[in-house]
Amino acid sequence: MTSSAPIPTSLLSDSLKGMSLDTSSYLSLMTKLIGESKHVQNNPRQSLVPREGTIVPHLLEILTPHSTSNGGPLILEELVYNEGRP
Repeated sequence: MTSSAPIPTSLLSDSLKGMSLDTSSYLSLMTKLIGESKHVQNNPRQSLVPREGTIVPHLLEILTPHSTSNGGPLILEELVYNEGRP
């Protein structure tokens, strides 16, 4: 079951009005990202070096259907500066 929460339209441009938030999908993504939080902390003194690459697959899962390769408006590109740190 999908539930939608209204978005305050005063904060949106005219082109975005009428959209709704899929609460279930949003909570699913947030649960995945929070589950990866231990991998993106930055505290070298405690040997915590962020590995942002662990969250990228979760974001791509949501964004890829809206990419230009699938007929959508988003241009997606994964850039890697250091291994594991796109």
